[in-house]
Amino acid sequence: MKYVLLAEKNLQLEPQLEGKRQEMLCKYEQLTQMKSVFETKMQRQHELSESCSLSALQAKLKVAAHQAEEESEETAENFLEGKTEIDDFLTSFMEKRTLCHCRRAKEEKLQQCMTVPYHTLD
Repeated sequence: MKYVLLAEKNLQLEPQLEGKRQEMLCKYEQLTQMKSVFETKMQRQHELSESCSLSALQAKLKVAAHQAEEESEETAENFLEGKTEIDDFLTSFMEKRTLCHCRRAKEEKLQQCMTVPYHTLD
């Protein structure tokens, strides 16, 4: 009799158990999806932090300075070949050379910051 009551009680609880099991499976699926999204975002964050590292910034500044220098040289060549008026040349050339020198100065300053130990930057 005791076992019969226990069996009946177990049978009554079976739908509740199945509901909880389904709920747990749903939560596990959500966890798996959230973990995947998290890992994707962590990878993206890592890529962004790498692109913003001091050495990456220095490399970008170096390339940008070189590009500005090439553009200023091209402007000078165009002037010497008679393709540009003097007023246009002076304006364009000065802007590009100034940009080049600013980028080189920033690159050098960044290099100094990278070589100086952190505690001496105060």
